[in-house]
Amino acid sequence: MNRMERIVALHRVFDSRRHPVPARGFETAASAVVERRQLAFTYEARSTGETARRTTSPQRLVYYRDQRYLDCWDEDRRGLRTFALDRMSSAEVLSAAARHVAPEDLIEVFGAGYGLFSGPVQGVARLRFQPERARWVADERWHGRQTSRRLPDGRLELTVPYSEVDELLGEVLRYGPDVEVVEPPELAALVRERLEKAAEQYR
Repeated sequence: MNRMERIVALHRVFDSRRHPVPARGFETAASAVVERRQLAFTYEARSTGETARRTTSPQRLVYYRDQRYLDCWDEDRRGLRTFALDRMSSAEVLSAAARHVAPEDLIEVFGAGYGLFSGPVQGVARLRFQPERARWVADERWHGRQTSRRLPDGRLELTVPYSEVDELLGEVLRYGPDVEVVEPPELAALVRERLEKAAEQYR
């Protein structure tokens, strides 16, 4: 066993939330990105269960929270979209050249708000974390344009721009009683509603 094999053997990796992507599907998507050619595939949306054939101009592969995605120009919807590779089937690299999207445009659309499924910024969340949790969150990078400050009582106030509220909502709920949504009021209302529904399960 060489040095690298020993390092791997001593390295524990947990991927409990990973959705496996067939090797063939990944290779096909990667080929389309590298060769700058259009990619057609059948896509089953996890949110709605709807299935449709899509023709796209792939721009880049994305690895986010143990999942693989494809940022691309959707030729049918005429806009930038992100697709999960594990929801694709019957992928085929086409002969047509892929449409080029400037890197700054990709950043504007995909990097504007918190998380993966972004777009134009819809709001800025102001979150306050309890002192015990603040020590962890202080080292986290939620977004390139986030701001943070320590409050006199030891709490941490974090501001994060967002566009897709459901993704940010899931992250906030993960912290339970250790975080308070200060702004905007509509996000605070959503968190309160979800927590109340969760509590009802145990009454």
